[in-house]
Amino acid sequence: MSKVQVKEKEYIWDPKEAGVELGKSGQPTSKGWSVVTPEMWKFRWSVADKVQVAAPEYYSDHEAYIDMTKSMVMKEVLDENLGLSRAAYSATVTERILDQQNIVIRPYEMIIGLLANDQHAILFDPMNEAWGNIAEAFDTAEDKIWYWKDGKKKKMTKEQFDDIQKEIAPKYCPTEMASKKMSEFERHMYFCPEAPGRYWESMTASGQRANPDHDWYLHIGLRKLIEMKSEKLEQYEKELELVEREDTADYKKVEEIKEKIDNAKASIQVTEAVVRWIKRLAEAARKAAPQMPDEKSKKIAEQAAKNCDWVAENVPRTFWEALQLYWSVFCVYYAVEAVCHTGAFKQDRSFYPWFKKDVLEDKKLSRVEAGELLACWAAKYHETAGFSGRFGSMGKSGQGTRDYSVWTIGGQDRYGKDATNELTRLMLDVWDGYRLHFPDLKFRWFPGTQKDDLKRVCEVARTGLGLPSLRNDLTAIPSLLDMYPGELTLEEAREWGIIGCNTPGSTINSKGVVRRDVAYAEIEKTSEFTLFNGRDPEPGFEWVRSIETGDPTKFKDFEEYYKAWLRQYEWIITKENYFRNMILEEMESVIRRPFVSMLYKSCMESGKDALNDPTIARYSFQSLVGWVDEIDSLIGVKYWIYDKKKYTMEQLLKALKADWEGYEDMRQDFRNAPKFGNDDDYADDVMVRATNDVYWIHRTKTKDRKGYPIFPNQLPVSRTWQSAPYMGALPNGRKRGDQLCDGGINPHPEFDKSGAWARLRSALKVDQQKCRAYIYNQRLDYGSVEGDVGLDKFTDFCLTALQEGQNQVQFNFVSNEMLKDAQK
Repeated sequence: MSKVQVKEKEYIWDPKEAGVELGKSGQPTSKGWSVVTPEMWKFRWSVADKVQVAAPEYYSDHEAYIDMTKSMVMKEVLDENLGLSRAAYSATVTERILDQQNIVIRPYEMIIGLLANDQHAILFDPMNEAWGNIAEAFDTAEDKIWYWKDGKKKKMTKEQFDDIQKEIAPKYCPTEMASKKMSEFERHMYFCPEAPGRYWESMTASGQRANPDHDWYLHIGLRKLIEMKSEKLEQYEKELELVEREDTADYKKVEEIKEKIDNAKASIQVTEAVVRWIKRLAEAARKAAPQMPDEKSKKIAEQAAKNCDWVAENVPRTFWEALQLYWSVFCVYYAVEAVCHTGAFKQDRSFYPWFKKDVLEDKKLSRVEAGELLACWAAKYHETAGFSGRFGSMGKSGQGTRDYSVWTIGGQDRYGKDATNELTRLMLDVWDGYRLHFPDLKFRWFPGTQKDDLKRVCEVARTGLGLPSLRNDLTAIPSLLDMYPGELTLEEAREWGIIGCNTPGSTINSKGVVRRDVAYAEIEKTSEFTLFNGRDPEPGFEWVRSIETGDPTKFKDFEEYYKAWLRQYEWIITKENYFRNMILEEMESVIRRPFVSMLYKSCMESGKDALNDPTIARYSFQSLVGWVDEIDSLIGVKYWIYDKKKYTMEQLLKALKADWEGYEDMRQDFRNAPKFGNDDDYADDVMVRATNDVYWIHRTKTKDRKGYPIFPNQLPVSRTWQSAPYMGALPNGRKRGDQLCDGGINPHPEFDKSGAWARLRSALKVDQQKCRAYIYNQRLDYGSVEGDVGLDKFTDFCLTALQEGQNQVQFNFVSNEMLKDAQK
C-alpha cells in the first residue's frame, strides 16, 4: 500500500486531495487520517445516509422510502391459511423475505448484505411498530410508501394499505390489541391523535431491541446452532411422547412441551433460511467481481464471496469473517424478523480475539486494512433508520440521528481490569479519520483507564464529531446492582453496554435485552397539571384530565404546591406503566422471534422464545423530557410566589394562560429567578430534593412485567422539539413552543450563566445513581481547548468530572464566532 509524505508524516492518501485540513476544528487529526484509504473514504461518503431531517424530506437520503414488504408477505402467508403456530408464522414470513430479497453488491463494500432490498429502504414492522405512526406516514408522505414484489419496487395504494391494516394489525400488533382493553377516554388520551406523544409515547412506537449472546454464537456458527437445536427438538418430542402416555397427562406440561417443539422447529426453519441467504450473498459477490471498477474492488468482492461461503455455516476464522457473520445475522434479527434500533454489546471485546490474532499476532491483516473493515461496517450503519422516529408519537424525537445505535467501548472487564485494547484505539482512529457520525460511541471510564486513552478520546471528541461521549463506571455499575437486585452479578454488571441511546445494561450470559422496554412519559406536563388542577389549559384539550390536586391559589406554601406536583408526576408515570404492561402482555402472547432466540444461549437451554425467557433481562425505564424545565418551574414558583411574594398565584395563572403576552416584565422576573446549573444552592437544592423524591416514587409505585421498578431516564434527545409545541407557558419564563432543555442534568441553554465549572458543580450535587442515565450536554468554544495545552486542559476537566461522580458528559465545540454569525 503506497504512502504519501506530508509534513514529515506518512499518509496513504494526501489530505489535500480529499479536501481535508488536518487538525482544524471539524476536521480529522493526523492520527485519524493515518488509517484512511481513498477507496474506503469513497465508500463511506457514498452510502445512503438516512440522518433524520425536517419534513417534508424526512431523511437526508433523497431516495429513502418506507418499505412495506413485510406487511405484504405477512398478508400473503395469512391468506394461505396454513394453520401455522405463531413461531412458525414468524419463521415463514422471515424465510420468504430472505429467499426473495434483492441483493446489491457495491464497489469497495468489504462487508456485504443489506437490511432490505436496497440501501434506500426504511423497513416498517407490522408486528413490532405502532400502526398509528405508519398511518400518519401514509397521510403525510404517501409518495414514500412502497413494497417489493417479484424483484421490483411497487407503489403501495391506499386500498392495499387499508387491507393489510385491517387484516394484520388486530392479530399481530400488540399496541392495537391492547387498545381494545382501554376505555374510550384512555385510548383517546394515550394515543392522542390530535397531538401524538403529547402525554405518553405509545409503546412500540420505535420498534424493538436485541442484544443476543454474540460472544457465544460467533464461536459456534450457524450450522452447529442448527444441530444443537435439532438435538433439543428430538429431546422435546421424546418428552411429549412419554407425557402423553400417562393416564392423567398434565395439560399445562403437554402445552409447554408442544410450544418448545414449535419454537425449535421455527428456529431451525428460519436459521436454514439465513444460511441460504448468506450463500446467495456469496454468489452475488462472485458475479459482481468482474464488473468492479478496479483491481482492489474486484479482490474485495471475491474475498467477500469467500467469507460468506464460509460463515454461512462455519465458525469465523478471521477478523473479516467474524464481522461478516455478525453483520449477516444482524441484518436478519435487527431488520427482517423484527425492526429494531440499538443493541448493546462491547464491540471491542467481542471481536478482539480475531483482531488480536490477525493484526497483532499473525500480522495477516494490517492496521489500516482492519480500519477499512471497521469503516465499512460503521458506514453501513448510516443506512439504518427507523421510520417511527419521524412520524406519530416519536415525530421529531430522532432528528439528526439515524436509528439511535450506540457502540460501547473501553471501561473494565468482568474482573475489574482495564478493557481498553488495540481494537478500541483503532476504532477511535477510524471514527476520527473517516468522520463517522454513526454509530454513536460511548467510552466507559473507570479509575483503571490509562490517561493517554482518555486523552485520545478527548482529542477525537474535540474534532467536533459530537462523539465519543464519556460514561462513568463509578455510577453505572453500582446503579445497575441497586436497581436490579438479584438480576445481575458484579461480573455481569461490569460487562455493561448501552442498551438504548444512553442507558446501561449487561451484555453477557443472556442478560442482553430483547425488546424495547421503555417509553416516554411526558412529565413536562406535570407543572401544567399542578397549576391547572389536573387539566390541560390549551384550547381544544379541555377534555383531558389527570387527577385533581387542588386549586393552587389556595395553597398556603411551597410545600403544599410541591406535594401536589409530586402527585401529578406520580400519576403521569404510573399511567404510562399501566399502559405499557398492558401492551407488553399482548406482545409476550402474540409475538415470536425464532431467529434471535437461536442466538441466546438461555433460549437454547430453556426452549422458550426470547420474549418469554426468564433469564433475559428487561432493564425497564421511562425516558423523560423537560426535567430541568420542571425543576426551574418549581424554583420560579418557590422564589416569586412563596418566598419573595412579589406575585400571587392568581397573577401567575393569568400570565401563563396568556402565554406571557401583556406580562413581559413579570416574565423577565421569572426568567431571571435562580435556575439550576449555576452553582446556586437555592436552585440546586430543589433539583436534589426532587431527584430523591421521584426516585422513591419510581421505586415504590411502578413495576414492570418482571417485577422490577421502572426507573427514570433523563434522555430528552431531540424530543425537546417534539414536545415543545405541546407545552404551554411555564413558570421558568418559557413561552409555548420554546425549546425545552436539551439535557437531563445540565442547565437550560438560555439560563446557563456561570460557566463550565459552575454547571458541573451543580450536577455533582445530585446523586446520579438514582437515574438509569443522564444526558449532560456541554458546549465549549474550540479556541479554549485548541492545541496541546488546550487538549491537556480539556482532558483534566473530563477526568475531574468523572472522578467526582459525573454520570455522563458529551460535548460540542461550536465556536462563539460561528454562533454569533448564525444569529445575523
